[in-house]
Amino acid sequence: KLSSDKLPPPLNAKQLIPLQLEDALPNNVSSPEQLALLPDEVLSGNKTRPLLHVDDAGEEHHYALKPMFYSVIFILFVELLERFSFYGINYTQTSYLTGAYNPDWNAGYSSIGASSYVSISTAIAYTSPFLGAILADSFLGDYNAILIGSVLFYVPGLLLIALTTIPNLLGESFNTSFLAMGLLCLWPIGTGMVKSV
Repeated sequence: KLSSDKLPPPLNAKQLIPLQLEDALPNNVSSPEQLALLPDEVLSGNKTRPLLHVDDAGEEHHYALKPMFYSVIFILFVELLERFSFYGINYTQTSYLTGAYNPDWNAGYSSIGASSYVSISTAIAYTSPFLGAILADSFLGDYNAILIGSVLFYVPGLLLIALTTIPNLLGESFNTSFLAMGLLCLWPIGTGMVKSV
């Protein structure tokens, strides 16, 4: 048991809060002028990514001055390309499947069959963001979800759809299995992965 003369003095409010508001580091550094006010411990020395953060594991992470600017530009660019190709294919697919563009090389579907095919593809594309959101939020992260959705699903789906338009490239007759793989599986799932972010 400690005697009262060996106890430390009681703490006051200033000692309980080690950093006062005026002493805290800024949390929105976005200009070189603000960067000059920071201590060396949070500077990386890298001109393009001058901010440094060391996590609890001791790993260093470098950040740009305006990280949201680059993130927003990247996401908007990917979204622009994805929407352009999605609507380009979605609105022309029915005519393509019925043979309006090339009567000699097409899937041979009736108008109702082609519309149903495209409607199923659109339904998958608009429901797959739920799965993509779960993957992005729980396992992959936003950028990895966009990357995996684009590289492993969306672009291969577009390529399969495009390759079926070239006569005799994927077989002597129109290859509906490759078209189904691209139009009903890869392309709409890739759309969902990109749209989920």
